[in-house]
Amino acid sequence: MIYGLIISAGNQKRYGDKKPKALVKIKGIPLVDINILNLEQVCDKVFVVCSYNNEQYFSKYNHITIESGFGCGDAVMKALDKLNLKLSDWVFIQWGDSIQEKWIYKSLLYYKRPGITIPCVIENKPYVQIIPSERKRALFSKYGEKTSKGYHDLSIFFGNGLEILKSLKETARKMSKNGLYNNKHGNELNFLDILNETEIPLQVLVYKNYKGFSFNTKQELKERLNGLEN
Repeated sequence: MIYGLIISAGNQKRYGDKKPKALVKIKGIPLVDINILNLEQVCDKVFVVCSYNNEQYFSKYNHITIESGFGCGDAVMKALDKLNLKLSDWVFIQWGDSIQEKWIYKSLLYYKRPGITIPCVIENKPYVQIIPSERKRALFSKYGEKTSKGYHDLSIFFGNGLEILKSLKETARKMSKNGLYNNKHGNELNFLDILNETEIPLQVLVYKNYKGFSFNTKQELKERLNGLEN
C-alpha cells in the first residue's frame, strides 16, 4: 500500500489566518485539490492531516484528525500511527502549503530504499539545510542556526511508513520531558529532527532548475502567485 499524507494541521502563526493555507486557490483551484489529484496518480489512499481546530474546513476530504500544536514531526507521527501500517507500506509526506510538479512523485517511486528519500534543490541560504554526509544532518535557519549554500528540501518526503514512524517515536522519546517536547527549538518536534536523533538512512535527490511552489506568509504567497501569472 502506498499512502499520501498532506499535512495541514498547523497553527499558522506566521501566515496569520484562520483559513488553512492548503485551501488557497491557485488559478481558481484549492491547493489541496491539486495535491490530492497529483498524489492519487501514485498512491492507493490519500489523506489530509488536519487538527480538531480546522477539521471543519476539510470535512469533504478523506482526512485524519489529530491534536496539533506540537510541531510538524508530531503531526506526521500521530497521522502515521492511525494508519495501522504494515511492513510493505510506503508513504509520501507533503506539506499542505506546497505544490510539486507531477513527475516528481513518479521519480520518487523508483527509490523504494530503506529510510527516507528527500528531493532537494540547491539554495544560497536554505531555510532548512540537509547535510547527508555528516552525522548532524539538518540545520534550521528558521531557528537562527547558520546555514550556507546547500540542499534545501522541497516540502515532500518519501519512505517506508513503519520505519519513519519508528524513528519519529524514538525522537519523541528523546525530546519528551514532563509530557512536553523539550529541545533547543522549543516545545515542538520537527519532522527533520529524526535525521539527527535516529539512525534512519537518508537519501538526497538533487534536482537542478526545479521550481516548486511553497509559502509561509501572505507576502510570500502574493509573490508566488505573481510569479505564476507572469
